[in-house]
Amino acid sequence: MQIVAVWILWTFVSTIVTWGYDDLSSSKPTNQYRSSGSCSHCYADYAVDRIISTCMRTDDIGFTSSDSITWWYVDLGGLKSVYNIRIQFKDYGDEYTKRQKGRFAGFSLYVSNTTDRHDGYLCYKDGPELPPLDFNTSCITHGHYVIFYNERLFWRQYPIGYLTTGVITELCEVTVTGCSKGVYGESCNKTCPDNCIEHKCDIISGTCLECLPGWVGDFCDRDLLSANKPASQYKTATNCYSCDANNAVDGNISTCMRTEDIGSTSLMKTTWWSVDLGDIHRIYNIKIQFKGYGDSFSLRQRGRFAGFSLFVSNTTDKENGYLCYKNGPELPTLNFKIDCAVHGRYVIFYNERLDGITYPVGYVTNTVVTEICEVIVTGCSRQNIKENTCDMPCPDNCQEDRCNVLNGTCEDCSPGFIGQYCNKSCENEMYGVNCKYHCSGHCLNNGTCNFITGFCNNGCSFGYLGDMCNETCNVGYFGMHCIQSCSPNCLYDVCRHYDGACTCKPGWSGSPYCNITVTETNGSNDNDNESSYIAGMSFLIIINISLVVAFLFFVRRYNKLVKKMFSLQYATITMTPPQQKNNSNYEQHYQELCVAETAYHNLSLTN
Repeated sequence: MQIVAVWILWTFVSTIVTWGYDDLSSSKPTNQYRSSGSCSHCYADYAVDRIISTCMRTDDIGFTSSDSITWWYVDLGGLKSVYNIRIQFKDYGDEYTKRQKGRFAGFSLYVSNTTDRHDGYLCYKDGPELPPLDFNTSCITHGHYVIFYNERLFWRQYPIGYLTTGVITELCEVTVTGCSKGVYGESCNKTCPDNCIEHKCDIISGTCLECLPGWVGDFCDRDLLSANKPASQYKTATNCYSCDANNAVDGNISTCMRTEDIGSTSLMKTTWWSVDLGDIHRIYNIKIQFKGYGDSFSLRQRGRFAGFSLFVSNTTDKENGYLCYKNGPELPTLNFKIDCAVHGRYVIFYNERLDGITYPVGYVTNTVVTEICEVIVTGCSRQNIKENTCDMPCPDNCQEDRCNVLNGTCEDCSPGFIGQYCNKSCENEMYGVNCKYHCSGHCLNNGTCNFITGFCNNGCSFGYLGDMCNETCNVGYFGMHCIQSCSPNCLYDVCRHYDGACTCKPGWSGSPYCNITVTETNGSNDNDNESSYIAGMSFLIIINISLVVAFLFFVRRYNKLVKKMFSLQYATITMTPPQQKNNSNYEQHYQELCVAETAYHNLSLTN
């Protein structure tokens, strides 16, 4: 009779404690450190069989035992949202209540994703008061395992009432209540916000334990950029005057916008809807809840929305924007969402049913009505922020302070910088957007240009103008800052832009400025070469005089030689005596002389 009364009381209390929440531990797999040798049938599973009279039991621990710790756990079968843990310890009646309390005193409860309590969350630590034999505690967390742990360490001093020898653990029922992952509320019938990490939220309030990157707030729903913002659409359905564009951003899923139908039986072939976010924002995600009419009309509705496109633009013209999504050929879900980490002011929904186009199977091509109940555009409302809490600035050199809402990488770099985070400046004589432009190479003293602007901050080399020193001097000028005029004697008044050198006009010469006339050039040359000329002429005169002297010398020698020969011949004739006795011989000699004389003095002989 007493057992029945206890069971009824336990059942009643359990009903009160677990009202509305799921019993997560009932009949789930269990394990314990060491079953009692004196009770071979006191299995770990008895603590979750929902029979109060059957209890698990472990070997004793304590100062007189070889064991100093004990444990028991239940596998909830997956990650669960825990709300409450109730333990019914073995009760032997009032006579043994204090002993039983002293045995269980000091125990701990953990919720963990593994069987190791050290990996888990400490829900409860008993002490120094003795626990009740019907123990109950709230423990709002998530986990896979609930672990009971106790110890009696021989070197530790325990509070009064704690038993330190013969400490037997007997658990008759362990009831873990809560909800499956992803839901919350007293009846576990509310869905955790979409942006909770792993869909884990507080089992009572539904607040997220952690947010997905790019989301903030208790429900990870802050920076809903589209909420109650101005919206517009192509043409509101004439048979639904309350179906205006703003219904899609009013936060009420039961009110929807609706446009006139498009398609093969309509004069209109395209339709659109857009929301003005009020400014250029950093968008992360777009969610669309299309109108549903139940399972019977699901395919029809999906076929109507099939083929739609989503754009993010800085104007109301989709062509100026970024295509975030283009549906097809598969039919879209009625609860659609897409990540689109871009910047923009307008989010534009667009669809069409054009004549002459063959659409995929399932596409509805006539009476295509667009009905959108809610569009949720999320991201960071502040322009220069990043990371999942929208509170970190984008890197300094992101163009227009635009970076990815998740990881902070720059969409584009400011001129002069490159890299994912735009933290590298241009090198190797490059500058500008993406460092794709070359410096002019004409900066003063071969200096480099500014890596952002390409300007030569210290000025230009001779003959160049402009901030980038990429312009040569105007015709007729040269030199530093191009302020020197070319020589008027340059042909066509054109000279080299950096040093003024030029081709001379006729009648002028001189390098580099053509500042010498041709006449002046001859006189100048005579003057300049006077020494050389005189030396040359002197040399020629000396040569000529030498030749004349030599000639005269040889002529004179020749004449002397001739005269000498004549004298010798004359002396020979004079010194020869006449031969009286032989006239013929004398005559012969005379004739020879006459012959000889005739040869030398022809005129005298003729006389």
